[in-house]
Amino acid sequence: MDESKLQRFIELSNEEEIDESINQKSSIDFPLAQMEDFPDHKFATYEGQRLDDMVESIKTVGVIEPILLWQHDDKYTILSGHNRKKAAVIAGLITAPVRIFTDLTLERATLIVGETNFRQRSFTDMKHSERAICLAEHYKAMKAQGIRNDITNRLENLDKSDNGAENQTCGKIEHGLKSRDKIGEEYNLNPRTVNRYIRIAEIDSRLLEYLDNNRLAFMAAYELSFVTDARCQQNIADYIYSGKKIGIEDSKKLREYYEKKKSLTEEEIEQVLSKPKRMPKKNTFLLKNEFLQKFFKGNESAKEMETIISLALDKYFQNIAENPKNGL
Repeated sequence: MDESKLQRFIELSNEEEIDESINQKSSIDFPLAQMEDFPDHKFATYEGQRLDDMVESIKTVGVIEPILLWQHDDKYTILSGHNRKKAAVIAGLITAPVRIFTDLTLERATLIVGETNFRQRSFTDMKHSERAICLAEHYKAMKAQGIRNDITNRLENLDKSDNGAENQTCGKIEHGLKSRDKIGEEYNLNPRTVNRYIRIAEIDSRLLEYLDNNRLAFMAAYELSFVTDARCQQNIADYIYSGKKIGIEDSKKLREYYEKKKSLTEEEIEQVLSKPKRMPKKNTFLLKNEFLQKFFKGNESAKEMETIISLALDKYFQNIAENPKNGL
């Protein structure tokens, strides 16, 4: 590719804002082999039928939407288009249309990766771990850049309110969530859900995996995010790995214990989650009135009747002990 032509294209790309109409703006063909994945990319790329459908589409009409690249340190890193590149390579293409940006910080680049993934994929299609990591990275990038401080401040306030939610009235919580500038509008999500995902992003990677494969409930994972010690979280993951389950109520117990003791060893987890042994049921027997009327006049108190019956039974079993043939 002509270097002068490429440089002029990059300059034009940086003059334009990244927004909803990005894919309608000018693009240039660029070698697929020179495109690198975004570092530590958190989103799973397409597999199976979904990938096959994209490959067939590219074979038929080519790559319609330009891939977004970030030029830095002599690299061309994909901001948006990991699936398009993967499918294009399988389809046998050598180049694909791109837009290239250079004037980006890592935080801004991270924001673009998250925003474009949300824009191009259904939130319901993402794994819980992908949602959590994307929202958390978006939040960190915003905070680092000082973007929308009202959003980051409200996230922190929601975190504090969730930490003691049991002690607050529903009315107070609802009032906070109905603010005109509530955080959820930034992601089209309930702000409390955003906050919970951001907390969940920090839990042990195995706990995230258990969340994705339904071995751990969403709210259970959220409660466990308050167990902030890495070793304690690993012990919890080991507990689940052993085949045992941790429900929402279990996770609340573990959180409560950890917040008091600042410890959760394997033995302590077993202790906290051990179910109390059931006491054997005591045999009960009710004497019908018809039976009692055979032996009592009706003016005796319950205590008197109990004493008489006890003496009678003592006499009966004493008689059997002396002469077993007299038993029933």
